[in-house]
Amino acid sequence: MTRRRIIFICKDGRRYITEEFNGDKNEYAARGQCQDGCDMAWSEIRDIFQETATYTQFIKANLKAQAAYHSFLGEDGNSGVVRNLRKGREAPDADRILFVYADPLATGTRLFETQRTCFTPVPGSPYPACSGQYRERCQGCPLRHDPGQTLERKRLQVEHGWPMAIHTEGEDAYLIGAQTMQDGLEPIYLFPDGQHDQPSRMLHPAEEFYRLRGILRDDPRALDDQCELFCACPPDWYKELALYAMRRIALVHGLPMTECVQSEHEWAAHHVTKAVFEEQDLFDPYSDTAFLNSAAAILPWYVRRYTKQGDV
Repeated sequence: MTRRRIIFICKDGRRYITEEFNGDKNEYAARGQCQDGCDMAWSEIRDIFQETATYTQFIKANLKAQAAYHSFLGEDGNSGVVRNLRKGREAPDADRILFVYADPLATGTRLFETQRTCFTPVPGSPYPACSGQYRERCQGCPLRHDPGQTLERKRLQVEHGWPMAIHTEGEDAYLIGAQTMQDGLEPIYLFPDGQHDQPSRMLHPAEEFYRLRGILRDDPRALDDQCELFCACPPDWYKELALYAMRRIALVHGLPMTECVQSEHEWAAHHVTKAVFEEQDLFDPYSDTAFLNSAAAILPWYVRRYTKQGDV
């Protein structure tokens, strides 16, 4: 089971941390017989924190997220308590930490998830960087806060037109430098798991991804109504955005939508699944098992209209 914590970073640098989130709906399902459980996939829990910009909003989002967990020890799972994480104090051990920023990052999102537990986020910095202060194990971190490095990244962005952050396969990666290759200078990006990448593919700015997701946040039907805009996305973006639009519909109506409902949500679900299964040609949704399983878990009735299966 993946153990996660969520840390909220206020504009003045104060930090607040949740109790542990142990696993998610998919991980509990994979375990089989288990007395504990969770009603949401981690992607759905992350979505709850997307618009969190204040401490009060963070408290409310955490209570909603924790309510998805159930324990055999009681009717509810965790208590939903949020504690202050004092300056200089390390976060409790966890497999992954999700940072939620009061001020949006350079990518346009407020969220940054990482496997590293030694980050001390720096207020005002466009990077969820480790300050490196008093932490020996952080000294080699390529995202360590350094004004000189920040200026160098900005120079590379201006001179070469490289995005400060890219979004690919569901992850944001940050520009940390460049490397000389046979074909010239190539950007180096850092992913949350610490892996470096010198992309030979097109660089798709994370800021644009979050702009498109913002459109769907306000109106999920835009996936169909503005199909030309979304069909111009990379395939991995489109799949992620399509699932996001489905979750937005289902979260408002109530998860999962197992039957046809006569409401505006029904029309939104109809138009979004229609766009995916009938109108886009970026990928084949019928042969993409992972996508089908994810979509069917959110809008089962509407997805099964196309797959014509009792189970996907």
